Amino acid sequence: MNSNTIDQQLEIESLKAIYSNDFTLLASQPDTRHFQLLIEPFPGEPEKNHCAAVLAISYGKSYPTEPPNVDIWKEKGESLDLTTLKQELISQAESLKGGVMVFILADYVQQHLIAHNHKSVSFYEQMIENRNKVSPSIISSSITSSSS
Repeated sequence: MNSNTIDQQLEIESLKAIYSNDFTLLASQPDTRHFQLLIEPFPGEPEKNHCAAVLAISYGKSYPTEPPNVDIWKEKGESLDLTTLKQELISQAESLKGGVMVFILADYVQQHLIAHNHKSVSFYEQMIENRNKVSPSIISSSITSSSS
């Protein structure tokens, strides 16, 4: 077994232990390993998570000497845009080659999600919220002026 293979196996075992049910191994062959991590801003606190993403990692025999293939998609969160984040992850992976990096990439995704963890509000909810913000004096003055 070469050093890359050992690094890969150790990294996958570590990720399984850290991410538990949020880790899915899709393929583990001698030439390729492919897995996904469900990343949430606040793991274990579903009521706080208004967004989530799936980080898909695929690497071949030469990882970590060469960077892995990285993909990411939205699992939850209406306003979450991951286009720029994917490019940043690819750049990070390139700069981190030579050492295992998936946990670092996953942490980068989590920090992005924390910064963009906004509850989606429907147009109707926005309208009701705005109506409730209107000052009672404005409402009473408009009622008084319309009844004159």
